Amino acid sequence: MTTSASMAAQAILLATNFVLARILRPDDFGLVAMVLPILGFVWLLQEFGISLATVQKKTLTSQESSFAFWLNVPAPSWRGAH
Repeated sequence: MTTSASMAAQAILLATNFVLARILRPDDFGLVAMVLPILGFVWLLQEFGISLATVQKKTLTSQESSFAFWLNVPAPSWRGAH
């Protein structure tokens, strides 16, 4: 992801938080605020470059292939299909 794309994504997330703060009750928004860091950590784990390393590696074991699959395929559902 380029720097400008990353900055745009952060701006969209900030705007989304402002909208959620306006439409949700304070206790509901507090729940969202508690879950967002966890989702951010999951996103960070997914962005470690496992898929890039998998593509660049000359020989790939079955275990490495399985690990990359299970880390990257369900990731959009963990991240809310971001």
